[in-house]
Amino acid sequence: MKRLEYFTILIICILTLLQNAGAQTPSKDSVIGIQYVGPSDKPVTPVVIARSRDDVDLFKKTTLKMSDLEMTDVHVVSSPLMEKLVSAAEENQRGRAENRSLRGTAVVLLTIITSGHMATIHFDRRDAIAVLERFGNISKGSPALKADITHFQTRISP
Repeated sequence: MKRLEYFTILIICILTLLQNAGAQTPSKDSVIGIQYVGPSDKPVTPVVIARSRDDVDLFKKTTLKMSDLEMTDVHVVSSPLMEKLVSAAEENQRGRAENRSLRGTAVVLLTIITSGHMATIHFDRRDAIAVLERFGNISKGSPALKADITHFQTRISP
């Protein structure tokens, strides 16, 4: 009888371990998402920047407002470039209180995820263009990322 109890406990433990092994947990790496929300006569493709493809996929599933949207410009970048981009994004976050008056209007959402912390900053078009210019300057070493940031910037320009 005791063997049956031990065997049952062992099976339950193994099943629990297998179940937890397949669970997706957010990575501790950083992710930046840039998304336009508002009316537009042309598509504005979101841009997701991360250190790994897994982080990008998890971000797209859990964070993007239009998660059904297949078109997303995805960039996996080096750690030094990612650190510069996160630093620039966080500087913009520190200088802004959340602007509730932007709710209901066309905005650019800049989402930053670092080490389990997530923040979304709302920018009007003018302020977003300034932030995107800074990101573009930082991204000079990555021509594809710079091109997508410039394209996003062009699409949201009035």
